[in-house]
Amino acid sequence: MKSLEERSGIQNAVAPEFQADQDYVQTVDTNSAYFAKFCFGLGINLKRIEVIADDEQEIVEATRRMSDNYDLVVTSGGIGPT
Repeated sequence: MKSLEERSGIQNAVAPEFQADQDYVQTVDTNSAYFAKFCFGLGINLKRIEVIADDEQEIVEATRRMSDNYDLVVTSGGIGPT
């Protein structure tokens, strides 16, 4: 059976998490561990997990940068007022 990488061309992934600063320090991050296990189970190299402030300009910059550099971008966290 072919791996996901062989079928889809996905070789690497990144997971930006959008969080308000005060929420991040008070919340246990279970999304990252789940996503890492998911990626590794499919043979996808998870290159980065990055916490992004709940600020529209930072979200736009991070999303564009990651989309340009990684095959798969999966966001998580609360988007909040932005």
